[in-house]
Amino acid sequence: VQLAAPLTQIIDSCIGNTWTAVSPTTLSTNTTRKKGSNCQQINIASTTGTGKIAYKTLASTLDLSSFQNISLFFGGSDLIKFITSKFRVCLCSDSLGDSIVDSFYLDDIVSTYGLSVQTYKKGAPLSSTINSVAIYREGSAVSFTIRLQAIIACNSLALDSLIGKSDALNTAWYPVKYIDGTTVELDSAT
Repeated sequence: VQLAAPLTQIIDSCIGNTWTAVSPTTLSTNTTRKKGSNCQQINIASTTGTGKIAYKTLASTLDLSSFQNISLFFGGSDLIKFITSKFRVCLCSDSLGDSIVDSFYLDDIVSTYGLSVQTYKKGAPLSSTINSVAIYREGSAVSFTIRLQAIIACNSLALDSLIGKSDALNTAWYPVKYIDGTTVELDSAT
């Protein structure tokens, strides 16, 4: 689907191993993906403490003040209920993921099959000076992995949107596979 103008902004595509880990966390890739040949995988050791565990320095400063939400694909190697350990996706004004200006708690990982889509609503404009995105951990947990792909800033069109024709009673609805600028890729399943 081609849009007349972009309705979202990619923060990071999370294709390949492009983040920076904070020891003892390590990074790798996984072939579970929505776009490209792989996604970013964050390998969290049982000895990993609280605070920043990984971050991505962006190529240039993003002004996300016209958006109020973020949407992303994420998953993991285990079913995780974030009771004793919570994780946040943080948008930061510095290049090292230290100066948090917007943060969103990740939901539980309820399936180890593929990537789940999550959209988080702030209810106010995001920051106008985003230079990095980071994952923070609060609490303790055993070792496991988090997989990320396609972190975007959005409003009404998000990665969990369904698209179909509104003029037919028996229209198939398609989930969004990926959004890049004015291109919205639809997934094959209805």
